[in-house]
Amino acid sequence: MDEMLRTRIHVAEVAADASFLRYYQELINDEAMLSDIGDERWANAGVSLIDLDQLHDFEVGIDFGQFLADLRRQRVIDLQTFFELRELKRPAQVTARDMRAAGHDAQAIRWPAGGDVLARARRRRLDTYSGYINVPGSQAQLAEVVDSQFTDERIFSFATTFTEARPSLLHFQLRNLVFPLSKACTLYSDKTTVKRLNADDGTIATVFSQQKCKTSFGRSLKISTIAAAGQHLIVGGLLGQFAYKRLDSVDTLAPQAEGMITFDVNGITNHADIVAQTRSGGVAAVFSSNDRYLRTLDLASATFVASHAFDFAINCTAASPGGKRRLVVGDALDTLVIDADSGRTLATLAGHKDYSFACAWSPDDRLLATGNQDKTCRIYDARNLSTPLHVVGAQLGAVRSLKFNHSGAFLALAEPIDYVHVIDTRTVGQRGQLLEFWGGVAGVGFCGSDDDDSLWVGNSDPLVGGLMRFTRNARTRGRSLAMHPEDAAMPHTQDRPYLVEDVVL
Repeated sequence: MDEMLRTRIHVAEVAADASFLRYYQELINDEAMLSDIGDERWANAGVSLIDLDQLHDFEVGIDFGQFLADLRRQRVIDLQTFFELRELKRPAQVTARDMRAAGHDAQAIRWPAGGDVLARARRRRLDTYSGYINVPGSQAQLAEVVDSQFTDERIFSFATTFTEARPSLLHFQLRNLVFPLSKACTLYSDKTTVKRLNADDGTIATVFSQQKCKTSFGRSLKISTIAAAGQHLIVGGLLGQFAYKRLDSVDTLAPQAEGMITFDVNGITNHADIVAQTRSGGVAAVFSSNDRYLRTLDLASATFVASHAFDFAINCTAASPGGKRRLVVGDALDTLVIDADSGRTLATLAGHKDYSFACAWSPDDRLLATGNQDKTCRIYDARNLSTPLHVVGAQLGAVRSLKFNHSGAFLALAEPIDYVHVIDTRTVGQRGQLLEFWGGVAGVGFCGSDDDDSLWVGNSDPLVGGLMRFTRNARTRGRSLAMHPEDAAMPHTQDRPYLVEDVVL
């Protein structure tokens, strides 16, 4: 994470003592402790004990309610429209049929009919949003090098927004908090719990709660990332905690295992990945930590079996389909491909201009992808990593989440707010789709089967958020990408190119 934004907390004679963490919950609530003392010990350590409210609001003005106030000040909307939108009442589910009948969009927002209000609102968002960067000037030359366009195909159509499911977002750079496992099971984080949405009937159930943890570390867990596969759920915390829960353990919300990944004061759990162990054949969780370590937890024994140190904070990893190699990105310009067992670097991928927070390895082992704060996603051929196949440009901010579908045919890349791109990986550079909405993206993912290859977007906006489901158009399965009839109701106000470039930045 960024060292400039870390709140330094002065605690006499503490330094990096691991025992300090057990008192953290009391200290973080003590306003007298939250001060910029300028203590060199904390500054050098890069302390990550951060006021959560500051993190949530770090990129100012992203909430739709705040944005409406800006639109009113700029006279894009009148006072009556402002109050109507600010006091929005939404049903539990918003469907494509609702949109056509009621004349509102996929989030039940009813923009004024006629005129260009929606287009002006979108333009205002694009012009005023300021995404976070670590390296000054890292986005400056984007338009010069990423300047060709995808046709905006309708690969996926809007299906439903489940408004009662409200994914949370505790750290503005960490966006892996939504995991669709099947049509009947999409998991999402709600600050200190993990909940499951059943899309068949819209019901929501809690599957994990920090209140059921047995240790003080677990009961102070604020969720920074989640991962799920099969019946396994992994939860990572802002203070270096973890919890492991089996989803088939329905009689309790308590985890099967919990503990600390690291006691380092800079130990945010940035990412978790569930993988098969190549040697033992068991299942493991791989944790990317802000203290510059990658650690592997064997889930059967709940013990750490491997630890690899790096020169930078690790923000995300992705395992190859065989599990022998691992893609590693973090607070560095370069991306690493390492041997999963030894941690030895096998390849270094250069070209990004800022720090990366997302990466993915396609299930068919064809492609690798990295997402960066320089507003680009780099896509590589797994057989030749010397140069990227393509560099895809974002609309307004960093690429913070990347997910392939189960076959590797599609790649979803999510920006911090408002946009998710869907790329047809079989024709990269030719076919893609841009999904537009309003709100912060808490996570994105595909359901994992041919029967239900739907795309889910977790929208964390307090006013118009929810879990948004997009279904694969039947015609795309036959390679015809003509617009689906339902998409005529999906507002699309893009006034900047959908960007892709076949050269290295």
